[in-house]
Amino acid sequence: MMTPRSKRSIRRLMQNPSENEPPSSSTDEKSEPTYRQSVEMSGWVLKYQRLRGGQVKRYFRLNNSILTNHPQLTAPATWEVSVSKCIVRASQPKRLITLRMVDKQIRFQLSTDAEMYRWAEAVRSASVCNIEDFYALDKQIGAGSFGAVRIGFDISTGAKRAVKVVQRTSNVKELEFVQREIDVLLSISHPHVVRTHDIFDEKDKIYMVMDFVEGGDLFDYMARKTHLSEISAKLVIWQMLQGLHYLHENNIVHRDIKPENVLMASVNPLVVQITDFGFANFVDPSSSAPQTDLKSMVGTGCYMAPEIMDARGHGKPVDIFSTGVVMFRLLSSKLPFRGMTMRECYKQAMNEGADFFTREWGGVSTEAKQLCGTMLSSDPDKRPSAERALAHAWFSDDTEFKTELDRVDNILALESVKSLDSIKSKASLNRKFTPLSSAKRTGSGENSMAGEKPRTATAGKF
Repeated sequence: MMTPRSKRSIRRLMQNPSENEPPSSSTDEKSEPTYRQSVEMSGWVLKYQRLRGGQVKRYFRLNNSILTNHPQLTAPATWEVSVSKCIVRASQPKRLITLRMVDKQIRFQLSTDAEMYRWAEAVRSASVCNIEDFYALDKQIGAGSFGAVRIGFDISTGAKRAVKVVQRTSNVKELEFVQREIDVLLSISHPHVVRTHDIFDEKDKIYMVMDFVEGGDLFDYMARKTHLSEISAKLVIWQMLQGLHYLHENNIVHRDIKPENVLMASVNPLVVQITDFGFANFVDPSSSAPQTDLKSMVGTGCYMAPEIMDARGHGKPVDIFSTGVVMFRLLSSKLPFRGMTMRECYKQAMNEGADFFTREWGGVSTEAKQLCGTMLSSDPDKRPSAERALAHAWFSDDTEFKTELDRVDNILALESVKSLDSIKSKASLNRKFTPLSSAKRTGSGENSMAGEKPRTATAGKF
């Protein structure tokens, strides 16, 4: 069921594009944004300090596109900044507003939800922001659900990104999926889930900016490898289950787990991330039963769980089934159910089950077969949760596997350091900002407009 917020966002997506764009004096040149109405907002906020840490109480004033900072209500501004090209993120539960410009970032906290939403809407009204202000788009490299995927480069850091481009449509059902994908992307952050940086809602298209993963996807990796060792398969499934456990704990079901939606962040050691949330949805946290309102026929062929095919309602167990199909294929190079149609796959899954007695399974451990078999159960109640699957004997008492996991952890730690270096690089740009006051202020942190933490996701005009 759609939330009121989702409905409002979809109505915005379906507006006449000409009503969303500021008038321009020329079709050939970019002009400064012209505001349909004046934007004025002011109030006390708690501003985050990058250099000294912590927060300071400041009075902010927004007059059209100019935001000013005042130490006291009647004091003159100590700095001003234009928010005419600004991405806005309002995040719960801390009632935090993050404003991202091309070369700086401002973070401040409000005392009530109502204040947070008023500030977010005011700045969004003052901002006319396009993806070209922040990213240089390059060639198309693939396609996801509802859109193409292009390479993009962060203008301020040069970082390479993957940009999913979704064409606007008048199809309400498709817009529901797009809005839901955005809601999911803005609520997740995990080492084994691809990271989202920014989302832009523009005249003709919606852009979702994510990490670019150099190693391609698991499907291509499997095609290049004639045989995958059980240790390698174990590493991949462990990380997929870690990502799914995180998603399920946050009441999100992916609904399209398959090798094409598992990215290879590293091939030595194997580090994977789940991607493409075009079919994802939120589930009721108070119920472990299948969600009767989740009946859409979504997913991919023989990776789909039987309960999706017969539209009897489904939930988190569909991701476990799909992961079981991936596991079966990793260990045997074959699909467990190989019908010519989805209906034939459904009949095999319901009536015959997976066959672990072929020659491909001769050298595979009993524990692997047992776990894979339970994950592929036609009864969703008999499948283990992601958490229970991670506690299975297949993952325990294996020195080589634990050594490889340590290598994975080292890679993830290195990526965290790289992200921190990127933040420091942005901070050096931010220090070029000159306050209005000519008086020197040492150690106050007020000259820098940057927040101290990277954003895992940033809303555009949603």
